[in-house]
Amino acid sequence: METLRQQILGEVEKPFRERLVEIDAELEKSQSDYKKLKYDHAFLRSEYQHEIAEHKRIVSELTLRYEAEVSSIGIQRPTENSFVRIIRLNRMREIPSVATDVPVCLLVCLLRALSFKNGWTDRDDVWV
Repeated sequence: METLRQQILGEVEKPFRERLVEIDAELEKSQSDYKKLKYDHAFLRSEYQHEIAEHKRIVSELTLRYEAEVSSIGIQRPTENSFVRIIRLNRMREIPSVATDVPVCLLVCLLRALSFKNGWTDRDDVWV
């Protein structure tokens, strides 16, 4: 009776033990993959930080060269205010021309609409 009990118990436990062995093997494989990925991540992070430091060094070197060239030529470095001033002057010049050319603009739009209706596009050399 005891041997029969041991035999039945062994047969019942056998699939569970096999599954446990499979899970342990899968766990070891996952742990080794995790360690490899962790190492790769650390390596790539250090490489990235090295590249950032190298980039900063190159940018500062180029900035120094640029400043040296500008100072040797004697050109005043443009400021943001000078760009804003130029843009404002250009806009002031554009406003009167647009205000006086409004009827011409309407005429051009009307002619384009008529020519498009007749088979011509905005460009004169393209036929629809």
